[in-house]
Amino acid sequence: MAPSSRNGTGKGKKRARSRSRKKTEDASLDESDLNHAQQQDLELSDTQRDEIQKAFDLFDTKENGLISCNEIKYAIESMGLGLNKDELNYWLALLQRQKSNSNSRGGTKKRSAKRRAEDSVLLLDVEQMVDINFFTRIAASKLKEVEKSKLAFRLLDTDGKGFITTADLRRAANELSEENITDDDLQEMIDEVDSKGHGIVNQDDFFRLTRKLNL
Repeated sequence: MAPSSRNGTGKGKKRARSRSRKKTEDASLDESDLNHAQQQDLELSDTQRDEIQKAFDLFDTKENGLISCNEIKYAIESMGLGLNKDELNYWLALLQRQKSNSNSRGGTKKRSAKRRAEDSVLLLDVEQMVDINFFTRIAASKLKEVEKSKLAFRLLDTDGKGFITTADLRRAANELSEENITDDDLQEMIDEVDSKGHGIVNQDDFFRLTRKLNL
């Protein structure tokens, strides 16, 4: 009986250590996401900060320094950017995790089963409020997307035409040793995102493509 008890205890300790490691890994991932989000606004120019503030103020109708999560999408769109449902949910999850971490550090050791379940699924409340700091992180990440897309566009549009052709894609494909791609394949790629039907891709089309592909 004793050996069986020791084995059971040993297995229990292993499971406890495994759960502890898993919990630590999850916390690390959450903290990494939060730290990344908090650093997004450090690379903004004064012009960009002003643009973000104006978009925020447009929806801060009560002038209390807060807007609802439901208004984030429209504030981002007022800057000429886009925020899809998955992206909004990502930021709302970060916000809720941030609040959850803050409550944990406040010394609340015991939580009800219902509270633990709510934390685990990260219930997203679009009516909760965010301040300019959190909104700035979101806007900064979207501005960074635009900058990356513009850089990639310039790398393809080497002669500065303002649009991308099959010849540009052919050159890029050859540089990447993708010679098996035919010109018809390249043209089909262009046609999929060519909003005006001119057989070329302008910068706006290219940005939509990079967003669609999450590049």
